[in-house]
Amino acid sequence: MKSNKRYLLRGAAVIIAALGLVACSKRGPSDMATAQDLSGYGVDDRSSFAGSENDGNPLEKRVFYFDLDSSEIKPAYLAVLRAHAQNISKNPSAHIRVEGHTDERGSREYNVALGERRAKSVARVLEMDGVGPRQLSVVSYGAEKPAVRGHDESAWQYNRRVEIVYETR
Repeated sequence: MKSNKRYLLRGAAVIIAALGLVACSKRGPSDMATAQDLSGYGVDDRSSFAGSENDGNPLEKRVFYFDLDSSEIKPAYLAVLRAHAQNISKNPSAHIRVEGHTDERGSREYNVALGERRAKSVARVLEMDGVGPRQLSVVSYGAEKPAVRGHDESAWQYNRRVEIVYETR
């Protein structure tokens, strides 16, 4: 009985020490957030990135989220994409990069193809609304550049996205 108690106390001490090290460790260099990081800033709802056309300047919204295994653009994003298309088509020297991303599930090849389908679906909408084909480029990163770290739906929902990046030339 005494040895069991001693074993438990040693185990508890090891766990407490490990937790102390984790709590005191420096965060490594990274530009990624966690889902918990985002929830503290009112980003529980993905629409705050690229949703309603009524919440501020639509040109500030450059991230568009997708459902699992889908490249279908959500209707809520169409007004924001139209605003980008109008802005770009009015400026012939403007150029954007449309970047497709996926969550970590699936093979590398599958994710790159899905990211490309997502980016191309956004590019088609922009082109239909007046953006010239020379004003945009499409790239897929697949799961290589996650926006949020994590291995569950709370992270994956932020990684299934397309980002519009304005380029200066």
